[in-house]
Amino acid sequence: FLFDGYEFTLNDVFNYFLDHPKRKVEKVDGFEVLIISGGIKPERLDLNLIETTNPVYDKSITKYLTESSKSAFIFPFGGNTLVPDEIAYY
Repeated sequence: FLFDGYEFTLNDVFNYFLDHPKRKVEKVDGFEVLIISGGIKPERLDLNLIETTNPVYDKSITKYLTESSKSAFIFPFGGNTLVPDEIAYY
């Protein structure tokens, strides 16, 4: 897929960005929509925490943000064809 100038596969999304990804297919306004959602991997949150300052605090913040951060990629299909201009990320 090509989105916002980047080329990627669904596998790239699963492996690089999402923690415990889930997928489901829904019908929305005549489109079949693939929704891939999950938490954000800790290394993708880019927290820039300095572990030497207070490692317990830093680990707590990382754990909280990892568990509470959610994102979704939405891939609409018209017929059996992806509609690339309608791909969305939230």
